[in-house]
Amino acid sequence: MPSTTAGSPTGGRLFEVARATASRGSVELQVDGQSLRTKTSKRPARLGRAARTAELELRYTPVTLRGTPAGADPPVTLELTVVHALERDPPKGEKPLEWFVLTTLTVTSAEQAAEILRWYRLRWRIEDWHRVLKSGCKIDELGHHSVERLGTRHRDPAGHRLAGDADDPAGPRGPGTAAGAAVLGRRTAGAR
Repeated sequence: MPSTTAGSPTGGRLFEVARATASRGSVELQVDGQSLRTKTSKRPARLGRAARTAELELRYTPVTLRGTPAGADPPVTLELTVVHALERDPPKGEKPLEWFVLTTLTVTSAEQAAEILRWYRLRWRIEDWHRVLKSGCKIDELGHHSVERLGTRHRDPAGHRLAGDADDPAGPRGPGTAAGAAVLGRRTAGAR
């Protein structure tokens, strides 16, 4: 679905509209470092990046996106908010961070925009958690084709229960819990 119009009265491209919106504040975020990755047959090379604190200028505005998704006859209209964050003074030799985050939530303050960015950053922890489940725990090989087969007795390779139930004294260990974060941290510490 193309983003052909956005929240300005005259329409416009999404990124143009977001960049043209007045600055509404700033937020400091800790940017994780990235290790150097050499090129492989399936992945491009990636330069390393040191961890740093970045000051991001915040912009946000309601937008309307119109388009026709593949296979749909009538055009679709989406009412969203775009949060735009741009790093003010990146370290020498680094490209400034620039994020465009679309949300269905209404954003009316810089604090709310900063919270949307914090949630966006958590997305990567969830991605890591799914990678751990698929690669480390081989969850795809368990053949969960129904809710009954899922059960509550999944364990990580170290034997920790990944999902708890009422008779589990350890409680749940999903990615949103402290125990789940600890398990995830152990699995992903060497992967970056």
